Amino acid sequence: MRAITLGLAAFLFVGLTAAYGADKKDDNKTKILGVWEVAKGDLPKGSTMEFTKDGKLKVTIDVEGKKVVVEGTYEVDGDSIKTTGKGPDGKEQKETVKIKKLSDKELVTEDEKGKTDEFKRAEKPKDKDKEK
Repeated sequence: MRAITLGLAAFLFVGLTAAYGADKKDDNKTKILGVWEVAKGDLPKGSTMEFTKDGKLKVTIDVEGKKVVVEGTYEVDGDSIKTTGKGPDGKEQKETVKIKKLSDKELVTEDEKGKTDEFKRAEKPKDKDKEK
């Protein structure tokens, strides 16, 4: 009887752990939505990344005072973000980065080479109609 109780307890523990892991995966998919601004990394300050509900990615880079927009798609798989887009040369580029930290205000990623980039959630512009 004791073995059955221990076996059942272990089964419940594994099941709860797996359920928590699934919730965390879904949580990353939700938390990443929105616009993220570069805080630290190789991209110039003022550059942004926008993740939309429908899996679209829009990267806006400030290059010598000009805004360059690169569009593509993304998929969050657990703690990974898989992106696909066309580079400046028109060739399709794929990249997978690992989510090191993701909160309501901060995103830290690490690429395959171990380089980290830090982003902060961009402030939503105020709706001027609501202020009147």
